[in-house]
Amino acid sequence: MSFSQKYNKVILIDGGLGTTLHEYGLAVLDDPLWSGKALVKEPEQLAKAHRAFVQAKCDFILTATYQVSVENLMNHHHLSNEQAEEVIYNSVKIARNVIDEEKAKCFVAASVGPYGAALNDGSEFNGWYTDSMTIEQFKDWHRPRLAILTRAEPDLIAFETIPSKKEAEALAELLKEFPNVKGWFSFNCQVLIMTLQNEPPTLDICAEDRDQYKQYSKTFRKLIEQCLQKNPADRPTAKQLLKHDFFKKAKDRSYIAKYLALKFQDRKKMEEKTVNRRKPTSVRAVRVSDSGEWTFSSGSDGENASGNETTVNDDLANKIKQLENQTVKNIGDLIEKNESLAKSNLSSNEGTSQTASDDITTAVKELSTDDNQVLKFTLRIRNAQGDLHDIKFEFNKATETVPDVVSEMVSANLIDERDAQPVTSTMTKLVENPSLSTATFALKSYVDPSQPSDDKLLIGFAQLSLNT
Repeated sequence: MSFSQKYNKVILIDGGLGTTLHEYGLAVLDDPLWSGKALVKEPEQLAKAHRAFVQAKCDFILTATYQVSVENLMNHHHLSNEQAEEVIYNSVKIARNVIDEEKAKCFVAASVGPYGAALNDGSEFNGWYTDSMTIEQFKDWHRPRLAILTRAEPDLIAFETIPSKKEAEALAELLKEFPNVKGWFSFNCQVLIMTLQNEPPTLDICAEDRDQYKQYSKTFRKLIEQCLQKNPADRPTAKQLLKHDFFKKAKDRSYIAKYLALKFQDRKKMEEKTVNRRKPTSVRAVRVSDSGEWTFSSGSDGENASGNETTVNDDLANKIKQLENQTVKNIGDLIEKNESLAKSNLSSNEGTSQTASDDITTAVKELSTDDNQVLKFTLRIRNAQGDLHDIKFEFNKATETVPDVVSEMVSANLIDERDAQPVTSTMTKLVENPSLSTATFALKSYVDPSQPSDDKLLIGFAQLSLNT
């Protein structure tokens, strides 16, 4: 018969012991033993936390042994084997004494966490270690702690957040070795258990149609597969992901200008033809939504339909500014082209939004294919950890300024703000005289008396190269 059946009521268990101790001023949240730290350092505070739960009319209070083992106490708090066993034994006694002092009708549950809890890496929630251990290995690891706790005579053993069927079976078998005590089991959600037992998920697992994701490249599929490994240690780091072929083959901004922006313009023309049948003066324009998606919007029905070309072209100019901010920096020149186009249309009163759109499209083509104005640079510099790495970037002489490019690099934390001036000066020299090809310069941010600067090893120096 269960406790709830025996007492004909819903059983109320205590709350978060670790967070309660933290509120009392005991720093347990970052300790490898979590609330178990109080068993060693502050047993009085632990008793205070237990007392608060008893006074709140809990039916069960759990001991502070969820992440505690003899090995962990010896390793993290430098106790002897005998001292560690005594600490675990006393966890039950501390809880029992509080109940007796309060003369409460309350029970003690000795908390036993899974093997992963003792690893202190969150693996009790994913159970990645399950496949690498046998049932006998689980039993051997849990047996010493369980023997100590049962000797202290709790009312039952609380096996908590068990992440796998295998470990639960091992604990159930082990409990038979201690016939004088009963236990309850709590598990992580069923989805996690299924994840542990099944193969890692794939890109196609949520597909409604078998070929729904067939068009995705093998490179992208491989990337997703690596990210969905069950064992966190097998997943690539962010640094490793950025070196993946999928990101290495990513298109640069000139590709966006040449293909995506032009496709939007072509789409706009088609949209305008449809709208013009209903409303001749409506203007379809490319717009960037707050979520970063490209959408097409038209003028409201209340707009003046008298052929006000100034409003039309001002609106187009604003859309181009949005496109500049979101995608291609060198598209700023289109604003001037569009404004001059607006003046021309106003004076002749013959221009239309369609003509403006055609000229903008032509301008985008010109800018995206003007390779002669684009210089490619490589900045070789050491990061904050002292590792040497290359920063590759492009510079459009027609539409960008050197200070603006350097300012962007500072904002992106690619270079130190103190080095903005020497980078700007060196880059300006290479832009004005490309035949120099490479220049090495001192960094103002470098201050390390223990290691002198070296322009050959680029210690305290950086090198800017113009790629031909």
